[in-house]
Amino acid sequence: MAAAAELGVADLLAAGPLDTAELAGRTGTRADKLRRVLDYLAALGVLRRDGERWSPTEVGALLRADVPGSQRDLARI
Repeated sequence: MAAAAELGVADLLAAGPLDTAELAGRTGTRADKLRRVLDYLAALGVLRRDGERWSPTEVGALLRADVPGSQRDLARI
């Protein structure tokens, strides 16, 4: 959770779903390592997976920096 919050994954997904390679490129991470994190977040109900495309759930949206009640800073601790 902290890694996703630090990388701004929820912020990147705010405009719409992205695939793993796109997210890796935008976050400067390796796609294979990022996919493991994203899979874990999907198992926790933070992200939703549709094939290789990812989108935030209602819980995941709370990791965005621009939403009221954002939990991003707390997740980064």
